[in-house]
Amino acid sequence: MLRAMGIAQVLGAQLRRPSGPLAPLAATAMRRINRRPYRLAIEALGVEPQDRVLELGFGPGEGVRALSDRVTRGEIWGVDHSEAMLAEASRRNAEAIRRNQVKLCLGAFEQLPLPDASADRVLAVNVAYFWGESDAVLQEIGRVLRPGGRLAVYVTDASTMRGWRFAGPQTHAIFTADALKTHVGRPPFEPKGVRVDSVTLPFGVKALVATVDR
Repeated sequence: MLRAMGIAQVLGAQLRRPSGPLAPLAATAMRRINRRPYRLAIEALGVEPQDRVLELGFGPGEGVRALSDRVTRGEIWGVDHSEAMLAEASRRNAEAIRRNQVKLCLGAFEQLPLPDASADRVLAVNVAYFWGESDAVLQEIGRVLRPGGRLAVYVTDASTMRGWRFAGPQTHAIFTADALKTHVGRPPFEPKGVRVDSVTLPFGVKALVATVDR
């Protein structure tokens, strides 16, 4: 049992920040797990062809690729804190990077390398678990998101997450619908601008999609 818990904790840490020889396995898991979440979150984001879109925690780059099919006249920016994922996402989106449609970088969500009010849309799929209790990430999102812009956040519901050993408190915060609404409705955002929808994925997985309008 201890061994199983140790493996689960290793998996949780890899999902939080893929690194080392296990990073390719984490990337494969992310690509498979996040296909439907990306479809739901990008749809909720309401992306327009001319938008400037920022993704926080782009992982292996599947969301960036999906966005590039929609953002044909704008720009897609991505920030991730994993060197392994930056390399993987850059490889998978090499052509879009070459034509300056996509720009990816290594960085911290608490210090985004973007000017004030420069993004029309901000996307965060399965990364809010790792923001912690600090308001710093939301403050930075609020800084770079223009007035009238939108943030979309996808997370797995707490009712499902509690059954996953890898999603322990050492690596993951978990959210009910009310907790997510409170979390993303803090300053600089307002609760009245938040909408949280509950969805059910295959195999009975419960998930939440929050949209926050400036």
